[in-house]
Amino acid sequence: MNKAINQNQFFECNIPNLIGYLGLIPFVLSAISIWVPAYQEFAYDSLTIYACVILTFVGAVHWGIAISTNKEKQSATRFIFSIAPTLVSWLVLLIVHEYALFILALSFTVFWLIERSSFAEILPKWYVKLRDRLSFFVIGFLLLGWFGAIQ
Repeated sequence: MNKAINQNQFFECNIPNLIGYLGLIPFVLSAISIWVPAYQEFAYDSLTIYACVILTFVGAVHWGIAISTNKEKQSATRFIFSIAPTLVSWLVLLIVHEYALFILALSFTVFWLIERSSFAEILPKWYVKLRDRLSFFVIGFLLLGWFGAIQ
């Protein structure tokens, strides 16, 4: 039996998933490389910088939603939430090194929980599912890298 797939369903299920999972590659490679002494410093910096970029991207999603919402439904909360990940990333890159990966794992967890509890109803369901899965892996690889660095 051949089921016709709606073009929107195809996009929502496949393209963002593919891009999202491909985006895990730098997390995986850097977190594993931290366990190799010769690559530890470079891999730690690589993982920290990439995690900061991705954390900023998480906020950018909400900035996009905030500016595309009609003015009556725009809220200061959404705008503040949208820039908070960028400010955390900036601070991590400026002042924290030894605990950067731990702080980033904690930040991803906090922002994910806030997003789930406060904004999930306005986000597409496919995005919420994908974000749940990606967050699990991102947090795990950040902690793996941090444990490798502190050993």
